[in-house]
Amino acid sequence: MDKISLMLRDGRTSYRPGGKIRGEVEWDLSRDVRDITINIFWYTGGVGDQDSEAAVSEKIDMPMQNGRRSFEMELPMAPYSYSGRITSLKWAVEASVSDEVKDVKEFSITPDNREIVLPEVKEQIPNIKKFLQSFGKKR
Repeated sequence: MDKISLMLRDGRTSYRPGGKIRGEVEWDLSRDVRDITINIFWYTGGVGDQDSEAAVSEKIDMPMQNGRRSFEMELPMAPYSYSGRITSLKWAVEASVSDEVKDVKEFSITPDNREIVLPEVKEQIPNIKKFLQSFGKKR
């Protein structure tokens, strides 16, 4: 059975925008393949439509049936990872040979390596009202 495994260096799960992500991909295949692809992508989850977009991609051309290779890729500056009650945006790195053989590791991109948690809308309503009322005041 074909197998591919992805490991992030130092077990990190949080990175800064524009930083480097480093890891290793290891594979054990029963057949020759054209390439192994390493993709970094973001995706949204939650209520409504779900989106995703590849940001960075790297290929290992004509790999042996068994092997291991290190990788280092520069992360994009945006979008930041965030989570909220209605929606979230997450980042992941995926190593794949085909749609059937792949491994995925999630991580986050934030300026201070901490998860950005969106507040509930009802928590923001008093602040929005105060802000809008300030436009009606004479200066």
